[in-house]
Amino acid sequence: MRSMSQKSASDAVLNRKAPGWTEGPEATFVRNLKERGLKYTAERREILKAVLSTHEHFDADSLFIQMRKAGAEVSKATIYRSLTLLCQGGVLREVFHGSHGASYEHVYGHEHHEHLICLTCGNVTEFISPEIEKLQEEACKAANFTPVRHQLQVFGYCRHCRKVTSEA
Repeated sequence: MRSMSQKSASDAVLNRKAPGWTEGPEATFVRNLKERGLKYTAERREILKAVLSTHEHFDADSLFIQMRKAGAEVSKATIYRSLTLLCQGGVLREVFHGSHGASYEHVYGHEHHEHLICLTCGNVTEFISPEIEKLQEEACKAANFTPVRHQLQVFGYCRHCRKVTSEA
């Protein structure tokens, strides 16, 4: 069982306000659920905490295993539904859809970045490019288009897999 200080520390992540955000991740999630006529349940709260404590790319199954090991009583179906809702609410984004299903990352409080994804080993490399961001802004402006979100994924072969392939 967690002590009160451990509990309050893990709960603090739900309410901290990140630069550029008008509200904390919990308030964002609650607002988006209400807009859809859905309730903010204890299970959804635990899923949100688990997602925010994960600073790696993850899939629903690994999140389920992590939460069960930590003693959370949450169903796999609730995790899948909640991940979709967190994506719709802008707290989470689907990075890519691979052979093992969707891979996610939480975006709350993180600088926007893009991904290079290896088709052989599945390694994901993050990168930031102000030049690409500028081109996207210019394209939107030229088309009188108001962007809401975007992501760039480049699929190919990492250095290691390219080397292994060329040696074969």
